[in-house]
Amino acid sequence: MRTRNTIQRIWIIIIMSFVGIYTYGQDTIQVLQKSCKYTFVIPEGWDTIPRSVLMQKLPGYSIDAGLYPLQQQEYFKGNYILINFLPTIKTLNGFPFKQIEEDLVKMNEKSLLPNTDTLRVTYKGTESKKLDGYYHVYTLSSIVKDSVALECVQDLLLTKFGYVSLSGYQKEGGKYALSELLDLMTRNIQIQQPYKYVESASKQHITCVQMIVSVCIGLLAYIIIILFSKRKKNKK
Repeated sequence: MRTRNTIQRIWIIIIMSFVGIYTYGQDTIQVLQKSCKYTFVIPEGWDTIPRSVLMQKLPGYSIDAGLYPLQQQEYFKGNYILINFLPTIKTLNGFPFKQIEEDLVKMNEKSLLPNTDTLRVTYKGTESKKLDGYYHVYTLSSIVKDSVALECVQDLLLTKFGYVSLSGYQKEGGKYALSELLDLMTRNIQIQQPYKYVESASKQHITCVQMIVSVCIGLLAYIIIILFSKRKKNKK
């Protein structure tokens, strides 16, 4: 537990040091991070969650953008998407995609939160794919807290200096299944060319130190717990 808390604190410190510029247009979100520049096209029928709401809901976490279906009465009920950049200490271009995927799976398994009387986390596996020149590693999981269930899919899109994390959530009554959320996320993201991941034939191994800021399932679970524990924010 002490190790997990230390990793979380280090992650927050490093993430907060990467100050980004966010431009929310009518149809697109443009994010200009120090280590990554990317654009996300807002899907039809969706809109952005105000940054003030994200900062209030997830204090201490650098979330680049949040989206929700316009038909919902609340931002965090049914379906929603959270997008943020997770920098790594070392460029990923020096590592083969298969090795990165294998190490991410190990990190997922090590960072799972233990089940309790009020919390049950189920890790449903990690898969990878190459699509339109991009490299994706996505993880499926479910969380039940105090009888409230939440399904989630996290897509880690590899970039030169880290990952763009696209996390889709489905609560009871959510219109979109996880497969639909994954499709929305993967086909609407664009990384600027200088920041794209380029696969290497090298056999180097990524260490936990190099990947300490990409604590996949552990980070996902922390965020989910925060979202469960705080009062829902209605749309104005």
